[in-house]
Amino acid sequence: MSEKEWEKLNSWYESQEKEELTIHDHLQRSTPKIKQNLWKGIESKIKRESRLEYLRYSGIAASVLIIFSLATLFYNPFTIEDKNLEAKNRTVANGIGMTKTVLLPDGSKATLFHNTSINFPEGFSTNRVIELNGKAFFEVEPDPSNPFQVLSEGILTEVLGTSFQVDGPKKAVSVKTGKVQVQKEGNDSLLFEVPASHWFRLVENRGEVRELENADLEFGWLEGQLHFQKASMETLTHTLQEWYGVQIYSNAEKVDCQLSGEFKKQTLEDLLIAIQYSIPLTYKIDDSHVKIQFNPC
Repeated sequence: MSEKEWEKLNSWYESQEKEELTIHDHLQRSTPKIKQNLWKGIESKIKRESRLEYLRYSGIAASVLIIFSLATLFYNPFTIEDKNLEAKNRTVANGIGMTKTVLLPDGSKATLFHNTSINFPEGFSTNRVIELNGKAFFEVEPDPSNPFQVLSEGILTEVLGTSFQVDGPKKAVSVKTGKVQVQKEGNDSLLFEVPASHWFRLVENRGEVRELENADLEFGWLEGQLHFQKASMETLTHTLQEWYGVQIYSNAEKVDCQLSGEFKKQTLEDLLIAIQYSIPLTYKIDDSHVKIQFNPC
């Protein structure tokens, strides 16, 4: 590389260290740990006979491969030239087994639940409109001249500066601090104001606002907490599949057991052991495949 290209690469690498995306997984790995594990995976695939020659360039290769691997595995929508420019629509998507916290261009934050994606336009700082598919929690930077709007499943939520959660599949909005306005898209007559510690639900074109009886049921996932309230075994297995990123095989549909409880930052095996005290079950974990046999309650 020329000196100019070398400076450009170093500048880009340093900019990656200013995380715009935070990854949280059930293994509780830090960003350096994720990078370390990723690098070990890269090294294991290098042919032994070429490794000595390769290691002479490890300083450059480590930087380049880690950057590009993280970009592919997680998320990096920017090029060197346009990283700090609001030049195009951006989409952030999250799968299962982790949550993602995204720093938006206006300084607001969005934390994405499993199987969730957001899309926001160019010029977001002056056009704060987000399309949400799934469930996400937003911490909004105040800007009275530019309202912050979230559109999901025909529900439009507008705020000036607050923290709240939008659950698209449930057509629900839960407010942690401040207040929001919620309306059905295209229906100005169906408009609700939702204050802190309250939630909104839209059911069959009818909206209702009620006080949150247990905030942890709505926001606990942000702190790595799993909450169940009279959950069926089908609901339990579905939740565990998303939460831990595994495939579960069970007879959940054949039992009528229900589970209520709170579990915080536990491994899958520790959680199943804890559940055994109230729900009769046996299990076998084989990497990302899990077999659970529920017995009658």
